[in-house]
Formats: sequence, C-alpha cells, structure tokens
Amino acid sequence: MLTPTLCQHISNIKGIVFEQEVVTALNEQGMDAMLFEATNHPVSDIALMSDGDIAAEVQLKATDSVAYINEALAENPDIPIIVTSEAANGFDSAMVIDSGVDNVALDDAVSEALSGEVANHIGESVASDVVSEGLAEIVADVALPISPIGIIGALFGLPFL
Repeated sequence: MLTPTLCQHISNIKGIVFEQEVVTALNEQGMDAMLFEATNHPVSDIALMSDGDIAAEVQLKATDSVAYINEALAENPDIPIIVTSEAANGFDSAMVIDSGVDNVALDDAVSEALSGEVANHIGESVASDVVSEGLAEIVADVALPISPIGIIGALFGLPFL
C-alpha cells in the first residue's frame, strides 16, 4: 500500500531519474547540458552550457498532468519545459517539448525499485536511448534561438549571445 509520504518520495525520485536521463541524452546528442547542484533550483532544472557559461535554462516535468505544465508555463513563460510523452500530447506549444520518455514507465521503474521488485523493463523503457533522438535539436531551436545578434556574434567568434 502506498502512503502519501511514499507517493511523494516516488514523485521526487521519478523527477530526479527523468532529469538524469534527459541530461544524459542531450549530452550524447552533442549538447553541453548539466543539472544544477540543488534539486530545488528556482525556475529551471538544467542548464545548457556554451563555453563554460549558461546559455539557456530548461525546466523538466516528469508528469502526465496538463494542469501542472500549464501552471509552470504561466509562472515562467520564457523557460522551455521538457515533459513526458503523455504530458506533451496535451500541448501544441513550442515551449513544451516531448522527451520521448513515458510517464508510466518512470512511475513503474521507481515504484518497483523502491518496493524491492525487479524492474526488468528499466533498460528498455527509461534508458537514454528511449529519449527522442532529435531532442537536442528541438531543445536548441526553442531554448537557444538564433537571433540577428547571435548570428553577428557567431560571425565574429563571440560566445553565444
């Protein structure tokens, strides 16, 4: 039986696993992504780096709740959000990015790990290779848009503006 405390614990761990999987996938796809040290970093969860500086910040939401995502968008409309596939299906916004990871798979993997059950499907359903192959390209388009100033900076070899 799941107590409210255990449910909250599962939710927190699920979020951390999701963040780690997305950061790993983005790095494997050629981006320089990193988690913030504090798990409760304000506004965003990961940083996209350029030459050692933060070029953009992104939120991650491991949920199937459209209301939760809408709340995050309302609070920080300029920060893109990478979400689970179930949540992404409820949006037609460039600011909401489908990670390719299923919320149900995350729930199952974390619940089974905490309850001591063997989670044979973790390698198949919650691994970085499940994260959308084009995730880095989509994130770069949304979080690191090319502006006229950015193009000029690139021409002169300046860090991403």
